[in-house]
Amino acid sequence: RTLSARHGRRGRFLDPRSDGGTSWREGGLLAMAGPVYGSALVPGAPHFVVAVGPRGMDWSTDGGATWRSADTLTYWAVGFASENAGWAVGPAGRVVKLTVSGR
Repeated sequence: RTLSARHGRRGRFLDPRSDGGTSWREGGLLAMAGPVYGSALVPGAPHFVVAVGPRGMDWSTDGGATWRSADTLTYWAVGFASENAGWAVGPAGRVVKLTVSGR
């Protein structure tokens, strides 16, 4: 799968286990530096996660164990309704449509 986007310090992702979030495990290092302002699991795409923050957008296909950078623009939040309908928002009214492809 790949992510398509139109338009400090690296932290680790915390991954909820399959018990509804009762327990958590530490994931891999994000590609972007700095804080994460939002993250989203993609419905219909098991283990696909997107994280955003002031230094960019990263994506993972293995539940957060490894990460790749999508870009280095600033984002405040991200969300997905389906594999074909995701959005990330940033400063100055920027809205970026996201889709997941490559099944």
